[in-house]
Parts: sequence; structure tokens; C-alpha cells
Amino acid sequence: MNSDLESRLEALERRVQRLEQTSALGATATPTTTTETPTSATPNTTTPTTTDLTAFSGAYRGISYEWIRPSEYLAVADWRPHIERLIAIAHPARGAILQRLLVAPATAAEIHADGLATSLGQAYHHLGALQSGGWLQKDAHGQYLVKPARVVPLLAIIAATEEHPC
Repeated sequence: MNSDLESRLEALERRVQRLEQTSALGATATPTTTTETPTSATPNTTTPTTTDLTAFSGAYRGISYEWIRPSEYLAVADWRPHIERLIAIAHPARGAILQRLLVAPATAAEIHADGLATSLGQAYHHLGALQSGGWLQKDAHGQYLVKPARVVPLLAIIAATEEHPC
């Protein structure tokens, strides 16, 4: 079996496993659903019900995504890895690079040529930070693209920062 086919099969097996585990927990399975289980409630909180959920979903250019987690789990989980992932995108140049990569994959040289980085070194620096943060992947042609499982979450983050009527 070739390595591409093997990796695709392994990815499908992991996804089926996540779907089965999530179904047993009564949650909706998604690309980011993990095998983690919610921790116990913290002091001064109520016991969560099935309606205490946090969710987002969407579609963009053929990529569909739905994510649901118990709100209590999110409230008591370790936020450090999530904050690190947010830090990776919380830079104006990186935001512009991500926005550009949502349109089409690009090499570091193309990012620089588009004026999104002042030097090729800076382009590699920002692309590396985004890749380390789990937002980007690099294809066989050296082009960077937003990971498919991160496209809708990225757009949801942007939507969450819009002004919302109360």
C-alpha cells in the first residue's frame, strides 16, 4: 500500500474511532472531537445539562465543519494550549497571511511578493509560527494552506469578534 493511501486510511480509522467514542458520550462528532471526558464541576457551578453546550459550524469552499462540546468541559479545561493557538494568529501580519491563504495556497516567496511580509525571512517566520500553532500545513509543492479542519474554526473566531447586539 502506498504511503498516501495508508495515511488516508489511518486518518479515516481515527475519525471513525472519534465518532464512535463521541456517540457514546452523546455529543456530536466533529474533526476536533477528542477522547477527553469532561472534568468534575468547579465550586459554585451547577451540574451541566444536555443543553449546556457550546457549538459552532459552517462551510467554506466545500469544507463543512460542526463542533459541539459541553460548556462545563470548556469552562474547566486547561486553556493554555488553546491560548497558545490563539497567540499564533494574534498578529496583524499573520492575520493577513491567513486571510490570503483562505483564498489560495501560497509559498513563502508568494507571501513576500504579495507584500504580506517585509522579507522572505519574515514570511518564513510567520508561516512557521502559524504552522507550529496548528493552523497551517505545507503541501508537496512547498505551498502553505490553512488546514481544512481549521478553516471554519478560524472563520468562527473572526465572526465571534464582530460587534454583537445584546
